[in-house]
Amino acid sequence: MERIKISENFYLDEFVGKKFYQKFGAKSRWFIDQRLIDMVQFIRTKTGKSVTVNNWATGGRFQERGLRDPKTSTGASYSQHKFGKALDFHVSGISSDDIRELIKGEWKDELMSMGLSAIEAGISWVHIDIRNTGKDDLLIFYP
Repeated sequence: MERIKISENFYLDEFVGKKFYQKFGAKSRWFIDQRLIDMVQFIRTKTGKSVTVNNWATGGRFQERGLRDPKTSTGASYSQHKFGKALDFHVSGISSDDIRELIKGEWKDELMSMGLSAIEAGISWVHIDIRNTGKDDLLIFYP
């Protein structure tokens, strides 16, 4: 399988599931909002640590942490993941709680200027999305 680089540290397959990638290949890019790629690259650059979204292409178990097939039973029926507007990830060597604190604090203004509008709290991974909230501040929600 050809891996397509879409930023300094990320490949397209990290943002879509295996079946989706097999069906659409390079055209999978059409379904991912560029702002998410920019945000996760920002986090990767700021931390200097590996960021894992999907890792199925390298033998890992994650494949629904970015764009999700509309027919999947994973997540809510109208999850932002199904619109290519949400990502779940973790950062190697840094707790998800610590990353959320950086997102809500030191990095908030820059990430919001990129389009970040919501994060999920109370989970063991980091969830970011760019839903239309109609608010000027970061929406923090719980599962």
